[in-house]
Amino acid sequence: MGGEINLKIPEEDRKLAKDPDGQVRAAAAGNPNISQVLKKWVEDPDPAIRELAAKDPNISQEDLKKLAEDPHLVVRAFAAGNPNISQEDLKKLAEDPDPIVRAFAAGNPNISQEDLKKLMKDPDPIVRAGAAGNPNISQEDLKKLAEDPDWTVVSSAAENAAKNPNTPPEIVAELNKKKDKKIKEWERQCELERLERESMRSWNHY
Repeated sequence: MGGEINLKIPEEDRKLAKDPDGQVRAAAAGNPNISQVLKKWVEDPDPAIRELAAKDPNISQEDLKKLAEDPHLVVRAFAAGNPNISQEDLKKLAEDPDPIVRAFAAGNPNISQEDLKKLMKDPDPIVRAGAAGNPNISQEDLKKLAEDPDWTVVSSAAENAAKNPNTPPEIVAELNKKKDKKIKEWERQCELERLERESMRSWNHY
């Protein structure tokens, strides 16, 4: 049957999956013959292997639960972004102390609207940008994020609106206009900071 997990793994692939070299195990993890057999990688000491397991589309909720508590933030982030993760674990990761993890949770299409609205107000712009890029965010909330003081959030909102065929053209145009304005403001601020640094260096020569 097409939906069954293939447990008949060639012996050579089994050896690669147990290789002491992390790069070899990583290459083995990408092999289609064994991509569905993930439990060993969930327990692997190398975080790069656990990252592969965390973002695999065939991983179980049980294994994602373990990875959601991983000490390595990238592993937790990939787990937070995996659509297979349970609502319970996704909710926990939406409150993770690291903003990168919260950003991945914010972008997960299965996150609850309640948690998504909370992440829209996160103090870190990377999280708000993740929320702005969520495919299930409402047009009303996209408009709110288009007023965000950070250009990355506004840009994410505009790009998300443009990708959604159901977004009215006038809203896409409005968000793109705001995105361009924010980017110009950011570029101007960067230029001012550069000039200020040069001015300080000049004064230090005296």
